[in-house]
Amino acid sequence: MTYTHRPLILTDRIVLKDLLLDLGYPQTEESLTTIMQTYTNEREYYAYVAMSEGIVCGVIAWHMRRLFVNARLKVSIEGLVVNPRMHRRGVGQYLMGIVEVFARNEGVWVIDLTSGRYRASSGAHAFYQSLGYDNTGMGEKIYLRKIIKQ
Repeated sequence: MTYTHRPLILTDRIVLKDLLLDLGYPQTEESLTTIMQTYTNEREYYAYVAMSEGIVCGVIAWHMRRLFVNARLKVSIEGLVVNPRMHRRGVGQYLMGIVEVFARNEGVWVIDLTSGRYRASSGAHAFYQSLGYDNTGMGEKIYLRKIIKQ
């Protein structure tokens, strides 16, 4: 299957809401507005959709920042979601490729992402590993967080 891509635009609002719900993240109108404004207007925040025959079939979002510890650029993937009807058809790999090309062109040192433990059973971890992402060696991390405001 052949895919094309373009930046996320405001008219993608409904499809983005549905995709995020498929991923388990229901959105209020306020949160969706904030996401759309951030990823369509703010520098260093990016979101692209993959399309097949003019229909959005997935989205990927990331941001880029300079690391404090070594001044290198880092890209963090904030979300990758593919329409469930399009799973296992190369959409996720296509979207990850968009980020990797962006990172190479910008001189980025590393791309990172987080994926919940519960996503292992869906094949998400194996998917990322098949693309060369790992959590081993000197780069191994543990993800800790503290919820400040609900």
